[in-house]
Amino acid sequence: MMTVVAPPPAPTQHPTTSTRRWWLVVASVLAVVLLVAAGTWLVMRDEPDTVSTQSAAASPTATPPQTPAAEAPTAPLPAAPAPAQPDTGAAPVPTPVDCSIVPDRAAFTVGATHPCFAPMGERFLVWLGANTHSVSGTYTPGSTFSSVDVDNVKDVQRIMGDTPDGWLGAAQWTRLTTQGPPPITELRTTGIGPLWFGMTAAQVDASGVAAVRVPGPDDPDPLPSVDLAGVTAYGCYRNDDFYAVLVKGPSNVRTVEGITTSSTLTDLQAAFGERLVTRTVDYDPGWVDYAVYDGDHGYAFFPQEDGSMMIVAGTRSFIDSSGGGPHGLC
Repeated sequence: MMTVVAPPPAPTQHPTTSTRRWWLVVASVLAVVLLVAAGTWLVMRDEPDTVSTQSAAASPTATPPQTPAAEAPTAPLPAAPAPAQPDTGAAPVPTPVDCSIVPDRAAFTVGATHPCFAPMGERFLVWLGANTHSVSGTYTPGSTFSSVDVDNVKDVQRIMGDTPDGWLGAAQWTRLTTQGPPPITELRTTGIGPLWFGMTAAQVDASGVAAVRVPGPDDPDPLPSVDLAGVTAYGCYRNDDFYAVLVKGPSNVRTVEGITTSSTLTDLQAAFGERLVTRTVDYDPGWVDYAVYDGDHGYAFFPQEDGSMMIVAGTRSFIDSSGGGPHGLC
């Protein structure tokens, strides 16, 4: 009988010493990796954001690279000094002043200076002639506004038919500097030509366009009057005062409004409108004349039998007293 002997059971396998070492190495490496990763995360969490190294072209949302802080600007070097100009000894050329523009009103004060006052004085001599006011008998234009210049301004304004307030407005300045005095044929409520009502005999005689006629002992007209050169008109004079002008018949005199001795009532109404006053007198029911008042002066117009118009310009008191026609002219 054959006996079968069973093989002995396989022995239980146990890891060898080399296998255990291999696992220890792997475990150590993993531990190191985990520690490094944890440390890196902690560091990145605490540090500020850093600029992405990704190209802006690769990512449209990439933050543009930051420009390094510029260095503080340095102060510019001082400009090179201009080359010295040779001293010629000549005074600096003053900036020209436009004397077509009137100086400010404040400049028309005694003692004030303005470069345009000298040319203004030259024009006083044109407008006033021998009637230009002066201190020593001879007027010398200068850049300083003097007390006589106040009087000269007022007289020029009187010739212009304006209120004599002692300072020139823009229109008055332009007229003074670009025009001459009005011709003797121009009649206004305040005078005629370069004459104004209120002139003394000496001023009338100095005007060169008129003279005071003093009657002689055998003169049929005992009252002095003003002879006006070159015009058909009559000037009234009393107590060293030239106060009115009468124009009658054919004459080369016309008012500044264009009224002549041949003008009609329609012409008067067109020239003066509502300013024209119709006047009557009790002692003559058929009498009618017309007046225009202008402050302290005025006009009176008297229709004549031949159809012409007699014209009177003068002080308001004379115009008021002339209702019914001027008595004895003046």
